[in-house]
Amino acid sequence: MKIILIRHGQSTANELIIIQGQKDYPLTELGEQQAKKLAHKMLQDKFSCNGVYSSDLTRAKRTTEILAEILGLEVAKYDERLREMNFGHRQGKKVANLTPEEKQYEKRVFEEHDLKFPEGESVNDMKNRVNESLEEIINSHDEKDTILIVGHGGTLYHILFHILNIFPEGDEWFKTAKIHFTSNCSYNEIYRESSLDKWLLKIFNSQKL
Repeated sequence: MKIILIRHGQSTANELIIIQGQKDYPLTELGEQQAKKLAHKMLQDKFSCNGVYSSDLTRAKRTTEILAEILGLEVAKYDERLREMNFGHRQGKKVANLTPEEKQYEKRVFEEHDLKFPEGESVNDMKNRVNESLEEIINSHDEKDTILIVGHGGTLYHILFHILNIFPEGDEWFKTAKIHFTSNCSYNEIYRESSLDKWLLKIFNSQKL
């Protein structure tokens, strides 16, 4: 089985360095172009798959629509469980405007995985919902299938690190990624030979390992 993980194109909040979370923002013109460029590259590589799944937030949904239209694919499901983390009342704030106390609390949330953002969720809350969706997707497919999932930086991070434990080591990956995890419209590929085998990471942040 092969799973392709794609982060959405640039959103208006990405452009302004605003905390998005589950607050809805559209793609910028650049974001639309990023999705089209990726789709045409995948088309050139003769990409095909057996199922397309996406977060239901606009930035991911629009990216998925562009990919599906150019590649001639049908979207199987827009799933709210594949959304970005719910950062509570931080959503919609500019990163530069966070107070020292807010930054310290955020640090604690990512260290203490059951601690929730006020009016938001915890790391374990997100990990559990993403894992539930991923397992459901995998179990609905044959081991020979290729699956496409479009989500967010946090979605991809949880799949690779907290769920499959195959996130690449080394600071160079974080330097490459513009917002910690993966660049907008990055292409990531994991695979396994059978259900008895471990998942392996073949491509991370559009770079072959």
